[in-house]
Amino acid sequence: MTYQKDIPNVANAQPTCDLVDFYNRWPSSRGSALSILDRSDLKADERDVLSWLMHLADRIGPEDLRGSD
Repeated sequence: MTYQKDIPNVANAQPTCDLVDFYNRWPSSRGSALSILDRSDLKADERDVLSWLMHLADRIGPEDLRGSD
């Protein structure tokens, strides 16, 4: 299982603080998710979950985050 501490935060050295912050960092953090997806020790179900989470993150837009402050 991959934990948040195992995921490099290339967008900023500070930890992600909320959903809007994650959304703003996603373009520069997506490569980290892709590199995790390529890991040989990832189980098929973990790979599937990560792939769908990436697909979901790619579809989120500013209008989806209104009221998430």
